[in-house]
Amino acid sequence: MADVGNAAGGMFLWCRLHDGVSAMDFAVRARDRWHVAFFPGVCFTPNYEGEDFSLRLTFARQTDAQMAEGVRRIAAALKSFAAN
Repeated sequence: MADVGNAAGGMFLWCRLHDGVSAMDFAVRARDRWHVAFFPGVCFTPNYEGEDFSLRLTFARQTDAQMAEGVRRIAAALKSFAAN
C-alpha cells in the first residue's frame, strides 16, 4: 500500500501511498487512533498542491526503539485504513 524511496541520507523518508489513499486523511487517522505523527507531503509543497498521496517521515531525533515502534504503528494504521 506504500512505496518507500531510496534513503541515501538526510533526516526524512518520503513514502507514497497507493490506491488513492489521501495522505492527509491517513495522517489524521494514524495520529488519532494509533498515536503516531507524521506530515503529509503536501505540507511541504508550494501552495499546498500536489503530493496528495505522499508522507514525510522524520528519523532525526528518534531512538532505534522509537523508530521501530513508529513503523509498527504506521503499518497497523495502513492495514486498518485499507480495511475501511
